[in-house]
Amino acid sequence: MATLNDVDMDTDSENDEESKGSSATKMINTTGKGKDIDIDDEAVKDRWSRYIGAMGVEAVAKQAAANIFVSGAGALGMEISKNLVLSGCKSFTLHDTKPVTNRDLSGQFFLNELVEGKTRAEVCMPRLQQLNYYVRCNVAPNAKIPLDEAALEAEPWNFKNMDVVVLTEADYATAIAVNNYCRSKGKKFIFTQLSGVFGRVFNDFGDNFEVLDKNGEELQDVIIRSISNEEKGTVELLGN
Repeated sequence: MATLNDVDMDTDSENDEESKGSSATKMINTTGKGKDIDIDDEAVKDRWSRYIGAMGVEAVAKQAAANIFVSGAGALGMEISKNLVLSGCKSFTLHDTKPVTNRDLSGQFFLNELVEGKTRAEVCMPRLQQLNYYVRCNVAPNAKIPLDEAALEAEPWNFKNMDVVVLTEADYATAIAVNNYCRSKGKKFIFTQLSGVFGRVFNDFGDNFEVLDKNGEELQDVIIRSISNEEKGTVELLGN
């Protein structure tokens, strides 16, 4: 596995042969020379120490191995995408069918000008990739997501390889079809929408989803008084 010092911060996405061709029918890989996240690497642990502290090393390790698909490169979709890429995953695919508009320029910070001939995902992806070169980033075809299982699993969509699917601007028929597919295949599904100051989210993590929180209660804050130096040390807490 690569260490943090091995990461090549240059990207060949603009000249990569894989990025040529019609984006309506082909998945575009923008990663260039991305590296895998090795959660056992001390340099990786140091870089993600705050995230590991908040979420736990087990949760971070699961996310680091996840292939995630997000549809919709609007304000909500890009906020989700930014957080996913920053926190790290194995691969990230962004799907969008809409061109950049003036409304988009005021709704998110990955766009700063109107660009003709490209979708919002194609314009945003180079800056999104710069957030974390450990993540293999792809732009999905700028076509409507298919509704049948065979098309979803075939090239270029490859839903069979996805672990999590997030839809942010999908219509009802697409949401139902993708949700049914994800549930039948044991994949995590999230459908969320934003309208002004109002929003909604629907999660379907399947019949086998486990809640690891034992009681749902907030963790208690304690102050450590001392830690003994034996092999099996004793931690003494200050009394309440």
